[in-house]
Amino acid sequence: MITYSEYFDDYVKDLNKYIHKIKASIKQIIVETNSLPKGSHQIFDDIPKHQADLKKYKQLLSKMSSDYYSDEVTDETRQEQNRVKRMLLSIYHNKVLFKCLLILIIILLAIANIGVIIYKIK
Repeated sequence: MITYSEYFDDYVKDLNKYIHKIKASIKQIIVETNSLPKGSHQIFDDIPKHQADLKKYKQLLSKMSSDYYSDEVTDETRQEQNRVKRMLLSIYHNKVLFKCLLILIIILLAIANIGVIIYKIK
């Protein structure tokens, strides 16, 4: 059985990595906004990486669910499992929210690119 300190270590490591990815994505969006209409397709390359992170969190949550129903678990361990599970669920929902925001920004950048192209044609 995996200890919850290992879950928490993985959670902190993944959280730091994901925050770094968000910062890098924001910098990339700023750079691409300043250089419209060039290079806006590069954001689409980052989406599969974020989807892989989401799958990893889903697997971690399913492991925690299976551990929850084992007979060896005490009441304190169940409380700790619930706390960690709530934290991971909130991180998962935040990742989904950030993914949706990233897709929205990509769509807005694409619309802006089309507008700039139409403006240059006219």
